[in-house]
Amino acid sequence: MLSKTKNSKTKKIFVTAILGILASSANAVLMSADFLSTGDGLLTVDSGTGLEWLDMTQTLNQSYNTLIAGYNGYTTTYGFRYATAAEVTTFFTNAGIPVIDQFVFDNYQAANVDPANALIALIGTGSPSFMDAIIADPADASSHRAAVIQGTPNLASATATFVCAQCGIWNDSATEPRIGSFLVRAGSSQVPVPATLALLALGVAGVGYRQRKWVEAA
Repeated sequence: MLSKTKNSKTKKIFVTAILGILASSANAVLMSADFLSTGDGLLTVDSGTGLEWLDMTQTLNQSYNTLIAGYNGYTTTYGFRYATAAEVTTFFTNAGIPVIDQFVFDNYQAANVDPANALIALIGTGSPSFMDAIIADPADASSHRAAVIQGTPNLASATATFVCAQCGIWNDSATEPRIGSFLVRAGSSQVPVPATLALLALGVAGVGYRQRKWVEAA
């Protein structure tokens, strides 16, 4: 059992975290969530759209055809589908990436570096130098486009990064160890909305106040 001192400290940290979230509640927030087991962190939830994005690491080296056919049950049992270019653009925007191109390579922007690094740390990638992932939008009858984040020389030490929502083109049967897919589904995780967070913060604060009064009385 937690001591009163430790319990109070835990509540203080918890309330501080909630208030920190509330401070940015006007903007979309990307947060990690669990998928198959507690603590796996294989989902990224976008509070702005309510969509859940499967970590890129789960689809590396798998073709479009393989995933559509039900690889690991992602597009069958678990209800994922390929994200569209429009959804990827919104996802990048909600991640704080300021310059997102369509069909334009090599438009490197220094302002993209930090948010691009943060997004890749959250959703994973097959290479430290770039993110390249298949999306729903077809390029022709046998291929689909891919969203690209590319730093120069690499994202770990890049001075500029270009972000394109539909630049790459991948054959539907092709595989590549560094290439994944943007799979998304309607949110099922419990993502706190601002009003819920506010009530929760007030509730925890009230518990802390009552506990403090009880300690003083004792």
